[in-house]
Amino acid sequence: MKTSAVSSTTQPFSALRPTTFFGARRSVLRGFVVLLALGLPAAGLHAEAGWFSKKSSKRALSPASFKLESELIAQIPDVRAALTYAKANPNDSDAWRTLGHVLSDNAGGDDATKAFHIATRIDPRSPDAWSDLGASLLRQGETKKAISALKEAVEIEPLHARAHYNLGLALQARGRYDKALEALERALLIDEGLGDPVTNPSSINNPDIDIIRLRVYLKTVGASPSVYVR
Repeated sequence: MKTSAVSSTTQPFSALRPTTFFGARRSVLRGFVVLLALGLPAAGLHAEAGWFSKKSSKRALSPASFKLESELIAQIPDVRAALTYAKANPNDSDAWRTLGHVLSDNAGGDDATKAFHIATRIDPRSPDAWSDLGASLLRQGETKKAISALKEAVEIEPLHARAHYNLGLALQARGRYDKALEALERALLIDEGLGDPVTNPSSINNPDIDIIRLRVYLKTVGASPSVYVR
């Protein structure tokens, strides 16, 4: 079963590099406060050993071996431009992430996953590359692999809200509801907009979103004594 994962909004190919989810605007102090609220260690979490382990590196895709499965998709101008740019910059993880997003927007799901996979091989310390890969796998219904990739993302960047959110969706799909609620709650503690149907339309399809929003409220605004002062 395919799941609607949350991913970055893809710009036209003229914007070659995807926007990094966590920019310089997020202060170090706020980061440590959120970590304490979530109960997460500053060094991150321990990800499960997954299909992307070092043992599988010999089988991993390479920029040189990447080929599109569909000739029709290859004729789409944005896809053709993104592929040309990625091939010309084989060691640029962001170029392969951009290709993945363009492919995903043009129904090239399998090829998008391959492009994101290459991005993680080029830069294995990029939380955005792992998050993109996990979201793509989740959309393809590969929930077990998605969980491994998304855990890798939050291990590298514990404040990666989208990775936590998609991890929660993947855990829901596998029936691991307690862990799913924890991951979704962490996502909304970091970025409450992920629980707002206006900013994240896919949240309206999540039957547990109201419960999660309530849990977040009780841990933040509702937990403050000043709320009850008249």
